Amino acid sequence: HLLPVVKLFSGLRSQWRTAAGMGGLVFTGLDYSAVEPVMRMTRCTPKNPERMFEHLRTMEMEAVRVLNEAKRG
Repeated sequence: HLLPVVKLFSGLRSQWRTAAGMGGLVFTGLDYSAVEPVMRMTRCTPKNPERMFEHLRTMEMEAVRVLNEAKRG
């Protein structure tokens, strides 16, 4: 069931790490130090946290690609 990871990803929406690149601001990924606090605050208690983290990273990788492409044009 992917609803908990979508809820977690949404809860992390302001927790993006960025870097200054030649083309301006570049999204590099989520701030992982925020994952556990957001899980607690959203009462997200997965049965398999490792698998949930894998799903979160998959969503993160795709979001980084889309966010950085959107800046280019």
